[in-house]
Amino acid sequence: MTRLNDKAILNICMPYSSRDDITTAVQSIVKDASGPESEYREITEDDIDAHLMTSVVGSPPVDILIRTSGVKLE
Repeated sequence: MTRLNDKAILNICMPYSSRDDITTAVQSIVKDASGPESEYREITEDDIDAHLMTSVVGSPPVDILIRTSGVKLE
């Protein structure tokens, strides 16, 4: 909270695979584009971003992600 912001947003994070989120987003894009008069077009980063779980539920963009599993990424 800051001087100009008197509200807080609490995001509760559940473990999920980013692969699953990306796969679901692409499947949703393909489903939305399916139809008798659909034409081929490139899938963009903005398309994927608009279909990610965080965008679908209306969450603001993630500022920081804390990994607490103890696994070290190399």
